[in-house]
Amino acid sequence: MARPLVSRALPHPPHPSNPSSNVEDAHFAMYGPRTIRPSRPFSLHVWVFADTQRADMHELAVDTMGHRSLSRETLLQNVSHGTLIQATLDVPRGFNLLHPLSASQSMVWTGDLHRLAFRLQSQGHRQSDAGHVLFKVMLVVGSVVCSLRSYVLVHTTDDSSDRRRPVSTNQTDDDDDADDDMVQCLESVLEVLDDTYEEIPYCELDMHEWIGSGAGGDAYRARFRGQEVVVKTIRASEYGSSGDAIQAAFQHEAAILNRFGHHPHMVPFVGACSDLSTPLSVVTSFMPLGSLESQFASSTLDKDLLLADVAAATCTIHATGFVHRDLAARNVLVDGNGRGILSDFGMCRRVGHAGGAFVQHGSGPLKYMAPETLQPPYGFTAKADVYAFGVLAWETLFESKPFANLTPLQAAVRVLEGQRLPMGEELSGTHRELLTACFQDNPTDRPTMQWIYGTLRKAQQSTWLHNDGDDDSGNKRPPSAITRRPKREVSS
Repeated sequence: MARPLVSRALPHPPHPSNPSSNVEDAHFAMYGPRTIRPSRPFSLHVWVFADTQRADMHELAVDTMGHRSLSRETLLQNVSHGTLIQATLDVPRGFNLLHPLSASQSMVWTGDLHRLAFRLQSQGHRQSDAGHVLFKVMLVVGSVVCSLRSYVLVHTTDDSSDRRRPVSTNQTDDDDDADDDMVQCLESVLEVLDDTYEEIPYCELDMHEWIGSGAGGDAYRARFRGQEVVVKTIRASEYGSSGDAIQAAFQHEAAILNRFGHHPHMVPFVGACSDLSTPLSVVTSFMPLGSLESQFASSTLDKDLLLADVAAATCTIHATGFVHRDLAARNVLVDGNGRGILSDFGMCRRVGHAGGAFVQHGSGPLKYMAPETLQPPYGFTAKADVYAFGVLAWETLFESKPFANLTPLQAAVRVLEGQRLPMGEELSGTHRELLTACFQDNPTDRPTMQWIYGTLRKAQQSTWLHNDGDDDSGNKRPPSAITRRPKREVSS
């Protein structure tokens, strides 16, 4: 009887394309107007800076932009240069973002002064709504998730008396409130979130329908306390053979997955079932628009932006010491704003955890697996995720399944023989360079997910700049989607 092949996690080796090991304390502060007038646009800025840049930051925020400090300065210690920082604003009731895609923003920490800007407008408040409003920004800094909370005072006075006053083009957020400096700023703090999760009794899950299965287990659509959710069952053998050890390892990883759920481009985590008398399960929110794979026919997808979202999510997974191991278009969901949401963490494991997933004949994501994961010692690292991301990018750009005419085992043999997915002439230079880098034989020659993220963001931003302009009605045109590639079936 043939023995099953076992995957083992290996330490993540350093990559020569990311030689910087500089670490530096990252300081965070929120600035903006301390008071808000009805229907008057305003900005909130989250500043990220090093200790020596405090004076420059304050001068820019106060003297140049007319803002005031809304939070006490806080810091995270020893943040490595190159760390991706994601900031997501929880927009309070009664306020609108002036650009719907700006609720989530990102930057790469290099030790330089940087700001993340959120432009909002009050919908108009009643007298009974007067008072302080909480603005909360969720920050994902590498593997750390924290919440920056600040308060702004809402005025309900109608500004009609100001309408006869000429408005300067240089007017700042505070120019319409002479008493702003007298407003007492409420204490605001940076709260680092603990690694916890909600334990869900399996009997409380109202299972509706089977969605699909993968190498890690089965997925079901269900309801939990009135909320539509997805339940992903996980084989207990993934965590070892001892009952206590299996439960402890699963509970630890469920807490980490809950941390992932705060990321703007990872599916929200609801809870987990760790009772060994029932199937081990992770429960996530249900996304009604479906997967990226199911929306290839849509001509409005900004593919560079979607892929950058997935790269950002994978950066956080790797920074936490985990690998996803199942990056594919079927596991990328699309939200209402056309942004990418990474899902299906059933095969996600901490690097260094012994055991791993069984790779059996004809099963598993073989068409997405790097060559080093297809042969002894069957090890996987973050660089194996980079290879899989290349396959995900390929199928997104070409709108076709990889190795469509081959069985998974046949595709794995081709990859071990040195063959890779073909790149047609219609690919842009940026996409060709990205795919070539991801598909390198030697894992250490593949780029980091931070490099991939930066490359895709630059490509996406250049698309915005190239297509920027006004339509006949004077409104800004949306950025053009990446040109759809002709569908193709690939057998070699």
